[in-house]
Amino acid sequence: MNSCIKFSLTKAAAALLGFAPAAAFASGYQLSPLESYLIQAFAQEQIEGFINTGTSSLFENPKVFYLRAKPFAKFAAADAKKASDRYVGKYGIINSNVFRVVGDREKIIYTVKNPSYTITLSTSVDSDKSLLKDVFPGRRHGFYCRIDEIGDKEASFGDCIPLGQFEASKAAQVENVIHRYLKGEKITDPNMPTYAMMAYMAIVSAKLLAEDSVCRTTVIEEVSYTPADRRLCTQEVSELWQNAGLNPRFDETMDRVEDRLREDGVDVELIKQAASALD
Repeated sequence: MNSCIKFSLTKAAAALLGFAPAAAFASGYQLSPLESYLIQAFAQEQIEGFINTGTSSLFENPKVFYLRAKPFAKFAAADAKKASDRYVGKYGIINSNVFRVVGDREKIIYTVKNPSYTITLSTSVDSDKSLLKDVFPGRRHGFYCRIDEIGDKEASFGDCIPLGQFEASKAAQVENVIHRYLKGEKITDPNMPTYAMMAYMAIVSAKLLAEDSVCRTTVIEEVSYTPADRRLCTQEVSELWQNAGLNPRFDETMDRVEDRLREDGVDVELIKQAASALD
């Protein structure tokens, strides 16, 4: 791998981080427990980052909108047609204080005072009831929804599921696609370069982390992993990549990982695409 591509990859990895053991496959690259844990941690970090800030490349294709109730209400009240053209039929995450619940939480209602605006969320039949039971007026809760209708006084969102359920579902999807990618499958997914970069980062990182690293120690000693474990690990990996130029083993390790993935039938061109997109 030439030095320009390596530099792009380290930059891409740092940008991506600014944020269950794998099944054994008959072919492709076989993930170690540490590599699987790193992939899981990267995915969770990206998803939680988007839920909290609205920023993550995982949600650009297809676009998932990050909506704040008051700015959304102000925009819709001023120009409902423009808001409809932008949002209706798409999916978004919205998080606000609950004003009212209807029935057994079939509907969750948010209100904005200035401008006076109502946002009604219809929960999906597939919503996790255990996550809905704590939804009460006066508490802040978030949902992932389809945006159905927008008027100048009210909007309706449908097929809504709690953010905790969405987060778990998205994490499982990301991990599944990455495992299939490393098996050598050809997958049609607009986020494949990002997934490929996550896999590459995990494999390179696992080979470079110190023996007493937080990530490695957690995998060896812990039965289950906490959010605090994961945050410490991703911070450690982020620092590893940010200081890549100071580690004489980094370039050689990147080359060996790329060669190994190619030998195992993995499409390494997707990794280079991710690096170019973030360069």
